Amino acid sequence: MKKVILVGWVLSFLGFTASAYAGFSMNEVADENVTIDVKKYAKAQATLNKFEPKKTIWVQKEVRLTEDDIDAAYVDSIETVEDAFAVPLKVIDRQPAVKIKFKDTSRKKLEIFTSENINKIVAIILDGEILAAPKGYEPITDGIILVNGNWTAQEVARIVNRINEIAKAKDKS
Repeated sequence: MKKVILVGWVLSFLGFTASAYAGFSMNEVADENVTIDVKKYAKAQATLNKFEPKKTIWVQKEVRLTEDDIDAAYVDSIETVEDAFAVPLKVIDRQPAVKIKFKDTSRKKLEIFTSENINKIVAIILDGEILAAPKGYEPITDGIILVNGNWTAQEVARIVNRINEIAKAKDKS
């Protein structure tokens, strides 16, 4: 069985069986006020942020983006500033993050997907484990997603290496 990274829009939050999709995928979820069709959704455990316990989420199994769409992943960081309008900015925190760049041919697919799922939560899953469950607030038009998850710099480097390994393996096949 191939290793799995799933990225799916989330619905609510308890246990997960990774779908059989290879590498990387982006999947939608249903609204939390609807009946779940277990043929279309997989149950998963996710934490929305470092202050909340894990909850059950339902990730749609249908794949819209895969590892075929990934150009590369990079180590990056997200800065927290004291006052966003101050000049110069006073950085009060810097957190390591994973930057995923999609291929030029997949930018529109990512934009459409994120446009259809504004104000919903996305589950990012690597090798069957949810890494993060961030909320999307606007369409992603530049083909780049930046994900942080309360990880150390070493953990981010490991995640980036794994994503690149999966994407490159897919390019060779």
